[in-house]
Amino acid sequence: MRTGHGVAPRGGRTSLNAAMAILVAGLALPGGCTAGSPDREPSGTGAPPGRSGPGISEPVAASASVAVERSAAGEGAGGAEAATASPGTPRPARDGNRGPFLTYPSVSRDGSRLVCSVDATGDHEVWIHSFSDGSWLRLTENPARDTEPAFSPDGSHVAWVSDRDGNREIYMMKADGSKEVNLTLQPARDSYPAFSPDGARILFYSDRDGGIETLYFLDVATREVTPVPGVGPGPNHSASWAPDGSWIAYESRRDGRLQIYALDLRDRVERRLTSHDGEDLLPQISPDGSRIVSGSRRAGNEEIHVMNADGSGEINLTRGPSTDLAPRWSPDGAIVYVSDISGRWAFHLMRDDGRATGREPLSFPAGTR
Repeated sequence: MRTGHGVAPRGGRTSLNAAMAILVAGLALPGGCTAGSPDREPSGTGAPPGRSGPGISEPVAASASVAVERSAAGEGAGGAEAATASPGTPRPARDGNRGPFLTYPSVSRDGSRLVCSVDATGDHEVWIHSFSDGSWLRLTENPARDTEPAFSPDGSHVAWVSDRDGNREIYMMKADGSKEVNLTLQPARDSYPAFSPDGARILFYSDRDGGIETLYFLDVATREVTPVPGVGPGPNHSASWAPDGSWIAYESRRDGRLQIYALDLRDRVERRLTSHDGEDLLPQISPDGSRIVSGSRRAGNEEIHVMNADGSGEINLTRGPSTDLAPRWSPDGAIVYVSDISGRWAFHLMRDDGRATGREPLSFPAGTR
């Protein structure tokens, strides 16, 4: 277990973490299930991909593969970081005045902890934050880039991406930072792990098949990797699961810019959910399966958008000059995201209609390394 990196909570302040812990404490369901577990049907009203209903787009034909080279703008600037980062990775300017850059928040299903990527010194590392005592614990300590962490459904493990072996690989460790293991261990670029609702598989993307990035399943027990059946031509990236495991949402650059697609894993029907001049990225399906939150670059800066699961009813939640990015759902259905609206990078929390929750932003403690 990693020691020596815990940061004592700051006294006298009611923080986002404490408020959220209180809010989600009552979410546990009988029999060990929680909202969004594979044992329960999703309660949302949005029609799932591949099902009839108002506002659902036409099926996408999964025809011949289309190779689309990532542009310099899509990959971003920044030397070695640009060469190893995911296509949808937020790339704010580091002006030195906004503090450590926080991104990729993942809240444990019981609401007790948040794991994220922190760039405090020009080197992304994985940190975990306890909502109960306000402490921060560094889980990785490596000169390589460690990023894109995600909790397992039971909160016992964290999957993440590291290039410590010379290329991007999917790793897994216990949630205390011990027992690190490389799950993919091969020369391709593997990115953006997401555990299935039952924890048996990890959904990720890779360029292992001919250099074009697309989606794969990784069996956690056997480490067998198989392509996701039914996904259209790539590049395809950054997928998330529906709470019942029946469908996934992801970004694709097959038409030259990032847009959001969904795939029903039962009938293998793929549908395009967004179609805009700008880019939509990092889609995340809500705990009840009814909505999708994502980042968007349509307005010239990073914003947070939300829509129904069928692509209808889309709204911009963060309309303004600030940089708002990397949204994830908390277990209670609120949205955790990164913003510099306060002048420092911090995690903020809002409702799925954009209303504030009244909770204090969570920033990385100054001087912590």
